[in-house]
Amino acid sequence: MDRTEQLSRFLLSVPEIELPDAVVERAKIHILDTIGVAIGGSQTPHARESARMIRTLGSSGHVTVIATSDTANVLDAAFLNGVSAHAIDFDDAHRFVHAGAAVVPAALAFAQYAGASGRDFLAAVVAGYEGSVRTALAGGPAHRKRGFHPTGTCNVVGAAASAAVLMKLDPAQTVSAIGIACSQAGGLTQYRIDGAATKHLHAGFAARAGGVAVLLAREGLRGAAAAIDGELGFLNVLADGGDPEQLTAGLGESFAIATTDIKPFPSCRQTHAPVDLALRIRAHGVRPEAIEMIELRTYAYCDKPWHVTAEPPQTSLAAMLNIPYCTTMALANGRLTLEDFSDEALRRQDVHDLMRKMRVVVDDGLTAAWPGERGAILNVVAAGRAYSEQAANPRGGVESPLGFAEIVTKFEGLSVPVLGRDRTDAIVQAVRTIDTAADLDALCALLSSRVARRQPQPA
Repeated sequence: MDRTEQLSRFLLSVPEIELPDAVVERAKIHILDTIGVAIGGSQTPHARESARMIRTLGSSGHVTVIATSDTANVLDAAFLNGVSAHAIDFDDAHRFVHAGAAVVPAALAFAQYAGASGRDFLAAVVAGYEGSVRTALAGGPAHRKRGFHPTGTCNVVGAAASAAVLMKLDPAQTVSAIGIACSQAGGLTQYRIDGAATKHLHAGFAARAGGVAVLLAREGLRGAAAAIDGELGFLNVLADGGDPEQLTAGLGESFAIATTDIKPFPSCRQTHAPVDLALRIRAHGVRPEAIEMIELRTYAYCDKPWHVTAEPPQTSLAAMLNIPYCTTMALANGRLTLEDFSDEALRRQDVHDLMRKMRVVVDDGLTAAWPGERGAILNVVAAGRAYSEQAANPRGGVESPLGFAEIVTKFEGLSVPVLGRDRTDAIVQAVRTIDTAADLDALCALLSSRVARRQPQPA
């Protein structure tokens, strides 16, 4: 049995596993977090443009499109909710992949489509993270160095896993679904060059591709076997062979969703350790106008022009990828929020001046520790005094995880402006108890922006 088949059979078995309480809790945290960033992301131009395209074509179905009054067919809903979930770069992240932005939208759409229980929905999410993260770990640095965006490529496996669980495919159908999904794997990182919004579409493309694969496999279409680890499969073609052992190592002993990071800042994960350190230095009373020099020491993966240029970014995505911008914005403001990526914020001269005082240096020790660690050292001289902070990893990972209460605060900041306080509170409660829900109808009704109208009273 090849590793693709071994992984496929395990993914399909997740609903039969008695998941540890800690994994169930982490799944709820990641579901709530992803829904929150999708609510926030639904307000972006690229999410609205995608929704207009689907609306223009017409999409007949009952599946909820988050934070809109629209419904769509299961594939279009998975696509649109995936776009929204990745639209503000605030979604969760493992070492190489943003799993939640594709897996949760795919699982939510197919759970509603199939009338699945909340327990099965949660299990499908756990299975989806296994598929996405294990494929990304197997692809490793080589996959990214070739210019692929794992959120668009590896997530086709995770989305297919979620949909296969919910559509109750058999093992042979699931292997076919993963084979069909891998043939749709795509996502180029050319967006890094000019900050184009195509990055934000990748999670939506993957969510839809996984769903297409499952529906075709259910109809009997046979996908290629060994699609991940075969001679001409994903790893050999897209990742220079990768590390196929990652696909099956320790299956069932630990779960990928429990080692996936939650983002405290709406920016590329490579910026987070520097931002954490900038906030620590700011807390010493350092005033931005007194700063004379900033040196960041980081690992070699961060040495690309889009990460380290001190030239002011021209788009919000370029700013979210840019380490000097995010670091100096945190030094200037004592925070880093979505407002700091607005058109007005991008024009701030004080931040531009600080960026030009910053130097990014590749550190051999930090590079040797990557990708197991994503560390940084930040040195600042202000008013003649030197400050230095360092971290092995950014906040929000397994070493310093965000708890449910912190996720609720993040969720409220994204949801209340769009759906209101009452609906926001109700969504939190629905996710807290999702594993006991008979179906997802109540949750999906809350996620719609439709306003309930009072029925006329009889005369």
